[in-house]
Amino acid sequence: MEVEFTDYKFLPADLSHNMSLNGHVKNNKDTEITILVNYDTFEVQNVIVPKEILDQKK
Repeated sequence: MEVEFTDYKFLPADLSHNMSLNGHVKNNKDTEITILVNYDTFEVQNVIVPKEILDQKK
């Protein structure tokens, strides 16, 4: 699936080295996606997606 990211936020550096990327599934602005990424290693820490998307992958 393609995701269009529309916003980002750096978390306080004294708490973590993460940033959140917020957006939605391309061509579906109602399906919001959030990804938490470590900006030192570029490792994905967490992904928040609607349950319906997870159910489609099963």
